[in-house]
Amino acid sequence: MRRFPDFATLERSPNPNDCLVAPDGLTQAKIDRVAPIFARPPGKLFDDVLARLENASGFRDIEADAQAGEIRAVAVTPILRFKDDFYVKVLPAETGATLAVYSRSRVGVGDMGTNRRRVQALLDHL
Repeated sequence: MRRFPDFATLERSPNPNDCLVAPDGLTQAKIDRVAPIFARPPGKLFDDVLARLENASGFRDIEADAQAGEIRAVAVTPILRFKDDFYVKVLPAETGATLAVYSRSRVGVGDMGTNRRRVQALLDHL
């Protein structure tokens, strides 16, 4: 497992093989989409994200730190078994909670949209 990234100073891959969703102003990196705000407290959102990753196929080596609001996992692609790093940080928001999600391929130049679909699937579930 790789170290959890500092979203404030995150440097994205120069290749089209990652996806970043975050609240405005959290990071200097270019985001693919502004993170939504969820009408639930941060602790509940954290629990919901963790439960989703634990029950979804393709995620393993899940590490969670509820106090820091951080979750790390390895996402494994179904056919070729590529390993991608998947990071979530849950953050308080004025009317509930939001999150930052970063999914990045460890190898290769492109990912055929896999990381984007993986992040979107989590957001759709929540």
